[in-house]
Amino acid sequence: MAKQELLVKRAQKGDQSAFVELIDQSEQSLYHVAIAILKKDEDCVDAIQDTILKAYQKLVQLKKPKHFQTWLTRILINQCYKIFNQRKKVINLSDTAKSMWKDIRSVLNLHILKK
Repeated sequence: MAKQELLVKRAQKGDQSAFVELIDQSEQSLYHVAIAILKKDEDCVDAIQDTILKAYQKLVQLKKPKHFQTWLTRILINQCYKIFNQRKKVINLSDTAKSMWKDIRSVLNLHILKK
């Protein structure tokens, strides 16, 4: 049995140091996946933190310890897309606000010109 599988089984039994070691082993690959999707370091940090928390909470549900890395990466990808979509909504809202502000200014200008 591979070392990672043993660490997963220990972590599933509540060994926090085993979980920390698993995360330490995955740190670089998690960052590379996150930066490829999100492009911004601050978003990557958020996605990775959310991933670690979710993985810790759901680790007992992982049925095959040999698939830990794939499972963890899938959680990260989902978190990245969640952040990406939230950011996209903020950008769209910002564009809408700018457009509304332009409309308000034109109405005000028309009103001022009529006087």
